[in-house]
Amino acid sequence: MITQLGVGGNLNAPSYPLGMYRLSVSGDSYFTGDTIIRGKVGIGSGFAQPQADLHVGGVMYLAPTSAPSTALEGMMYYDRGERTFKCAVYDSTNATTTWKTCGGGTEPRPPQQLTIPVQIYDSNNRLVLEINQE
Repeated sequence: MITQLGVGGNLNAPSYPLGMYRLSVSGDSYFTGDTIIRGKVGIGSGFAQPQADLHVGGVMYLAPTSAPSTALEGMMYYDRGERTFKCAVYDSTNATTTWKTCGGGTEPRPPQQLTIPVQIYDSNNRLVLEINQE
C-alpha cells in the first residue's frame, strides 16, 4: 500500500470495502491529464462533508474564454467578448443544444418597440393579453 507520495505532499489512503480508497491531499495540488473522481468532491474550505457531487466552499472563478466548439446541455462558460455567462441549453424548436446568455453583462438592454395590436400567448398558444390601443 502506498502511504506517502514524494511530490511535496502526503497521501492518506486508508482501505475501504470493495477496493475503494479515500485520498486526502493538503497544500497546493496539481493534476495533469484527465482526472476522474467518483463520489462527492469538496473544494475550498468551511465544510467537513461535501453536500453535492461538486461542493465549492468559497468563490469559483470561470476564466473568460470564447464559446467552446461543442455545446453539451448543462455546460457553462464566461464569454470574454460579451462579458456574460453562457449556458448550454436544449432548444426544442430545432432539437439542438445552443449557447444562451444566463447572467452577467453590464450594458442596459435597449427598450423594445411594440406595434399595436400586441398579443401575448401562453405556452399552450392561448391568447392571454391583447392590447388594441396606445
